[in-house]
Amino acid sequence: MSAGEPAPDRQYGPGRPGLLRALNEQAALRALLAEGSVTRARIAQLTGLSKVTASSLIERLETRGLVTSVGTTDGSRGPNAVNYALVPDVCYAVGLDVDPDRIVAATVDMTGRVAGRVELDVVSGDPAAAVCLAVQTTMEEAGVPLGRVGQIVVGVPGLVDPVTRDLRFSWDLRDWREGLVDALRERLGRPVAFENDANAAALAEARLGAAAGVADFLLVSLGRGIGLALVMGGVIYRGATGAAGELGFMPVPGAPAEMTTMRDGSLGGSFQFLVGAANVLEIARDGGIVAGSAAAAVRRASAMGPAGAPVLEELARRVALGIGGLSAALDPALVILAGDVGRAGGQTLARRVELAVARMVPVAPKVVTTAVRTDPVLHGALLSGLDMVHQKVLGLDGNSSIVIDSP
Repeated sequence: MSAGEPAPDRQYGPGRPGLLRALNEQAALRALLAEGSVTRARIAQLTGLSKVTASSLIERLETRGLVTSVGTTDGSRGPNAVNYALVPDVCYAVGLDVDPDRIVAATVDMTGRVAGRVELDVVSGDPAAAVCLAVQTTMEEAGVPLGRVGQIVVGVPGLVDPVTRDLRFSWDLRDWREGLVDALRERLGRPVAFENDANAAALAEARLGAAAGVADFLLVSLGRGIGLALVMGGVIYRGATGAAGELGFMPVPGAPAEMTTMRDGSLGGSFQFLVGAANVLEIARDGGIVAGSAAAAVRRASAMGPAGAPVLEELARRVALGIGGLSAALDPALVILAGDVGRAGGQTLARRVELAVARMVPVAPKVVTTAVRTDPVLHGALLSGLDMVHQKVLGLDGNSSIVIDSP
């Protein structure tokens, strides 16, 4: 059971009537989210339930304050039918995207509508204080009391324990350590969970982007750090300790196999040594391109046409070393290039990586650039938080199909 989730209810055991009731309620919730407002007859049609069962279900949800009547629909035969909709302010979720310099936070209601969004510079050495300030500020902007928040999810560049959802360690956030989740829960008095930033971006990509409908895919984040999300059978694979996806440490040809101290003093691995931000800048300089950041250098190379091709070819060759090894082992249908550098390279870089991988291994995953180009980690954190909120409201595990308004 993940941190922040309610304890299992005995009524939901095998053969228990509560399980069927909760499943029906979950199906109704999905229908309400998809349709906006529906009649009882439409609920029956969408869920496959009888009209009598659908009516009883709506009555239960209405009694619990989860749905409300929102007008009527003219009927060609008989009386007008009452329309029902989800009560959006029953509960809220908060998502955060954290990096060393800033925190972006947003609040969404039960339907996924963004009620508040803030972006704050990180000025405190106390990570709990920084997160609390961001949460409280976005709630104030939304005009919603903190007590209405059902789940807070913090997207971070680091290792997240798959069981406790606590942050085990972050290379970039030096002051963030294990035990922070308990400190946040105590200060805020609300359920809190951490999520790895690449995994959050992959969730956003699966629901809103290039991986919609794809069960097996990899998301490779290229930027300040190197991140990887592995989605197999529609489920994010986290590993035994939460370290699955630390692609920067993957040994590859052409770089030291041992972990290495990088120029900024952080500990880096073999693949990071080839495609980290500093190394991308070196590739660009060798090709005659000088830029202030790795992403800017790649954008410039892409805009230069044939003159920038050698830079993109070398970067693609290096990226393909990591993706090729993963593809040979996992055989994904799709690989998504994300992060600042992945977005900057666009489909031009993605196509070159795809061809390079095909030359290395006998599998040929499609390689594309991210389709969630704005706040992917924040969107993923919000989606994760909403899944947990819906689970709490219905008392049943499961994912919900929600499209979040752009913050």
